[in-house]
Amino acid sequence: MTKIFHYSNFISLILFIFLLCLYAISYFSNELLNRNLTSLIVLSSFLFSFFWCIPICQISKNKFDPFHPGALFFLFFLFYILFSGCISWLLNDYSSPWVDFGFNNISLVNQAFIIASTGCLFFGLGLRTPINKKRFYRKKISFYNHKIFRYQDFKLVTVILFVAGLFFTLYHLNLYLSTGDNILLFLSPTGRRDSDVGVSQLILLLGYGLIWSSIFFTIQMFHDKRKLLKFLLIFVSIILIYLVSAKRSTVIPIFLIPLIYFHYSIGWIKISKAIRYFLVGIFLIISTIYVRILLPTLVRGRNPDETIGSDFAEIGLTYLGSGEFMTFDMFLLSIREASALNDFVGGQMYGFFYYSFATIASVIPSAIWPTKPDFHDLGQKYYQFIENDNESIGYAVTVFGSGYQFFNILGITIGFFLIGWFSKFIYYSLKPYEGFKSNVIIYGIFFWMLFQFLRFGTMGFTLLLFIQTMLIGLLAVLFVSRNKVKM
Repeated sequence: MTKIFHYSNFISLILFIFLLCLYAISYFSNELLNRNLTSLIVLSSFLFSFFWCIPICQISKNKFDPFHPGALFFLFFLFYILFSGCISWLLNDYSSPWVDFGFNNISLVNQAFIIASTGCLFFGLGLRTPINKKRFYRKKISFYNHKIFRYQDFKLVTVILFVAGLFFTLYHLNLYLSTGDNILLFLSPTGRRDSDVGVSQLILLLGYGLIWSSIFFTIQMFHDKRKLLKFLLIFVSIILIYLVSAKRSTVIPIFLIPLIYFHYSIGWIKISKAIRYFLVGIFLIISTIYVRILLPTLVRGRNPDETIGSDFAEIGLTYLGSGEFMTFDMFLLSIREASALNDFVGGQMYGFFYYSFATIASVIPSAIWPTKPDFHDLGQKYYQFIENDNESIGYAVTVFGSGYQFFNILGITIGFFLIGWFSKFIYYSLKPYEGFKSNVIIYGIFFWMLFQFLRFGTMGFTLLLFIQTMLIGLLAVLFVSRNKVKM
């Protein structure tokens, strides 16, 4: 395994040096040559990211971990940079419906692929930083012991979360119904904005207890023989959760975290099965998007063929042309307009600190701070910058976009190195591969939050999402794994 790892590092080094040479050629070349370079750059970027990120996920001779941070980063890079960039390249001919790439657009697209690959390089270097694994996370914490898991308490907490989450979710739905509109209209972000229904952060937080009851019910199904009632409760919960939130970020953890639990605590998932589960996840993501588009369209009495297409090809093109894969476009915008974007958000350092820590103010109840400022995500500012509009619509900037905007090449190098190092620190602190239930669930939370951070690009929004959707689950796990109190 060590020889294979060294070989993959050597291949990665050669590929990255080759990419740097292509960067120089692209920078000084004309449009025709740049067009011919794109396919070679994309292929080299893919091979580099594969040989650089995937071998490090082989944590022992017989164990390849598909939930290793390196695997997550590779998949993120593959879909949100390479695949998204190929849409701009092949589908839109080096252009974008969202962003003006400028007169040297072909060269810019080529260079952006290579700059993003540089971020991949430094993330992998962070993952390769030597650490003493034996000394990691062995200090006792007064209120938590990863070797303790009170299963009966776990069941009781699940029921409490279900009852509380169901109550506040139904209360949330009642607020929508009180407007007199069809409840399915609220699956559309436009319908939510037009209704002007305000829901407090506390209601959202307590309502999301339903998410965690579904996650815990699913985990219990791995161990208990009676599954039918739990399955029905999970099914109803997912429908209610999606009606209230209309967000994939609230539904996907119900499937992802139990899958991570199964992998580490029940049976190690092989690569072939992990690929199948990944494809199922992709289908789930796409399905939730179309449900959010289709149902409000039908309620309004419109023809869905005009919205999403009438055949598979048109539906596919509609999906590819949606905002789901605009992430490469946002990265290009940050490269072209970093200075203007920083001015737009109030300055480079102000913007960085605001979008990293302003969430702390937003979670303080209005009763305590009535005049607290509204929190705006960086993705909302990108939308306002592009559209010259004040709507509270957000784009997925990704950590590539925010990193380059705030710190230029230092954000892509040092910033990604720190993200990689921190991911490795968490991985070898929690040691989910040891199979202890509480650590596995906590790692599942971290894994999902790492993806959200990579996608949205700011700590502030990630922290807000964590507080809204994950905090209850974390507290529940700490409770069932608490140390005994000495009298």
